[in-house]
Amino acid sequence: ALAPLLDSWARAGYVVASPTFPLTAKDGSGDSLRSESVDQAADLRAVIDAVTRASRTQGDPLSGRVDVERVGVAGMSLGGLAVYALISNSCCKESRVDAAIVMAGVRREFPDERYGRNDAPVLLLQGDADPGYHNSVDAYPELAPPKWFVTLHGSRHAPPFEVPNGPEAPFVRTGTRDFWD
Repeated sequence: ALAPLLDSWARAGYVVASPTFPLTAKDGSGDSLRSESVDQAADLRAVIDAVTRASRTQGDPLSGRVDVERVGVAGMSLGGLAVYALISNSCCKESRVDAAIVMAGVRREFPDERYGRNDAPVLLLQGDADPGYHNSVDAYPELAPPKWFVTLHGSRHAPPFEVPNGPEAPFVRTGTRDFWD
């Protein structure tokens, strides 16, 4: 669903690894279990490990193509929650992350852990017609600079990022590439 956005990053010269979380365990009310957030952040760390290893392995298609000193992570919705974990939660903070994009990200507490200072610059993007808009509004003041929060006026949860794209998608593609640059 994110292919056009991720393809725009790849066309700009970035190596893009796009893991999916095919199954997310949920509670009786339909919310993802808190433990899933920790597991998904660990999955992202495993992807960073795999891409780093591949970049250092002679003969691998990624050999020498990844700047492992400049790692960015991005996530949409629950993927955004995993990104919050990597940049600022005591459960999962990852020192190799140098920049982060959270798109319509969910933000909630983790089991037995707490949010702290992020060291990586972060860009939040979310539509103000998204019922979860409060997640970005609440998270932004707690993030350390440099940080940016882009409100997509009139946008709902998925159209700025996922197929089928809304009219704001070209802006999101350009803005996120500018942030990576």
